This record gives sequence, structure tokens and C-alpha cells, in this order.
Amino acid sequence: MLVQASASVDAVAADPVQIFRSLDALELSLRRLRQDLARVDGDLRDIRQVFQRLAELGRQAGEGHLPPAQRLSLLTTRERRVALLAGGGRSNLEIASELRVSVHTVRSQMRSVLRKLELESRWQLTMTGP
Repeated sequence: MLVQASASVDAVAADPVQIFRSLDALELSLRRLRQDLARVDGDLRDIRQVFQRLAELGRQAGEGHLPPAQRLSLLTTRERRVALLAGGGRSNLEIASELRVSVHTVRSQMRSVLRKLELESRWQLTMTGP
């Protein structure tokens, strides 16, 4: 709908009625986008809470372990940063945005972090605790 509104701007420039209709369509698109973003934000909050709760349950079950210091020293500075953010419950997209790299780069660094720390999944990073 937004593309249609912007594509017709030149065509309606001389007709005030069309301009107002286009503005209404644009406003409607923006309202829907705001609602979608709010819904996604709520979903992310819910997912983060579940993630943190599962990590806490894992810690309580005693399944977590601190990686030996010598393995931590194998991580590059960027890999440590990615591990810290992932351990805080951030998604790959959020990490990529914060570090200003691509999601592909974050995925690659996460694979490297997990391999070097001998972990099976990223949720185990939260179990290393503060």
C-alpha cells in the first residue's frame, strides 16, 4: 500500500482530492506498520523472558559450566563481544545491528564461539552466569 501511495504522488500532484486520499492511505499504512512493530516488539520481549527463564532453570539444574580460561582466551575480541551479547539474550539481528555487521557475520562468529568454547548451543552462554 505504501508503494502505491508513493508511486502515485507525481500523478496526483495537481489534484488536491487525490493528494488527501494519498495522505490518508499513507497514514493508514503508517498506523498498520506501528501496530506490527509493537506486536513484534512484544513478541521479542516474550521470547527474551522465556529464554532467560530457561537459562535460569538450566543453571539451577547444574547443567552449566564455566568454560576454562584457556578456551576463553582463544576467542577474538569480536567473538567475546558476540558471546556476551548472545549470553544476554540478544538475537543475531540485534547483535548485528549493535555491532554494525551483517547477520551472516554474527552467525559465523557464533559458530566459532560455540566451537571454541565446546558448547552445543548459544543458550549455554547464559549459563556461564555473571
